[in-house]
Amino acid sequence: MTESRFDFLKEDYAKAVEWYQKAAEAAAQGDAKAQTFLGKCYQYGQGVAQDDKKAIEWYQKAAAQGDADAQTHLGLCYQVGKGVAQDDKKAVEWYQKAAAQGDASAQTLLGVCYQVGGTCLSIRRYHRSKSYGGAIRCGKWESRKSRYR
Repeated sequence: MTESRFDFLKEDYAKAVEWYQKAAEAAAQGDAKAQTFLGKCYQYGQGVAQDDKKAIEWYQKAAAQGDADAQTHLGLCYQVGKGVAQDDKKAVEWYQKAAAQGDASAQTLLGVCYQVGGTCLSIRRYHRSKSYGGAIRCGKWESRKSRYR
């Protein structure tokens, strides 16, 4: 069994959000990592009501300070149109910024965008179909993916 250094604390997303909020607003620009964590809390509804617009606001603050994780999440939001208007060009721009800092997730997503061509349409269709339990409908994507295994 793995023991955590924080076993004495109960999981409490609301308390986590409280501390992230303090750190995010503490300095003139706030702490970028705390801003990214707040964005994730709002995006996934952990400790706060789920709110894509607020998630985007926090991701943008952190991304403006160069946080690669926030830049990757912004790219994903633009790719699928979550909290912002869907925009493949902006998605790729954010992926490029994060990838340039060595963010492996952004590098992978950017590679997939280049693999499927000028847009991220195939990725969106695959994820949309997968979320509805019909990934089989995305045979074209799967056959492309299987060539590189």
